[in-house]
Amino acid sequence: MRQIDLNGTWQMHLPDGEQLSWTVPGSAAACLLQHGRIEDPYVMDNEKKVLPVFEQDYTFTRSFTVAAEDLAHDKVFLHCDGLDTIAMLTLNGAGLGRAENMHRTYVYDAKPLLRQGENTLSILFASPLQYLKNHPSQTGKRFSTIRKAACMFGWDWCIALSDSGIWRDIYIEPFYIARIEHVGCRRTHHNGPVPLDVSVEAALFR
Repeated sequence: MRQIDLNGTWQMHLPDGEQLSWTVPGSAAACLLQHGRIEDPYVMDNEKKVLPVFEQDYTFTRSFTVAAEDLAHDKVFLHCDGLDTIAMLTLNGAGLGRAENMHRTYVYDAKPLLRQGENTLSILFASPLQYLKNHPSQTGKRFSTIRKAACMFGWDWCIALSDSGIWRDIYIEPFYIARIEHVGCRRTHHNGPVPLDVSVEAALFR
């Protein structure tokens, strides 16, 4: 099966319009640190100096090429293994989808928006701190209203680094006819051989 790998070099758009090269998988803070825009948050009390950068939204863009043979498939999906956290995705200028949970995988039907040749994917990551201001916690724990690693808001063993970004692999994946959605396996234990009951769920495209 052919995949179009979208890891590698992206462009990170700052609020003032400037663009910085950025490597995926990666984060906004890592990009800013790499380009000398922030001090190392793990040194001395730099954590407090860095916090304001997480009040901003950041957009990441990447261009990639799609061949006619890819578009000939029944379905072409954008597969995002990890988006952190509140994200709006745009493909060739049109809305593709939204993400709100860094702990899960997102799969988007990209074929209707793809075109042969060059394509551009943009992902706007909204500030998690601004999100929490608009959705205050009802439990006394500020992170309880957002599906983001709780430790990123500070813990006894780590600093508060409420970062954003594409933190796992991202790629385009075409399919003919069907796609396996889920594979389950159940075991029945008793003396002697252990039988397995394997079930497969598939999505049919024709």
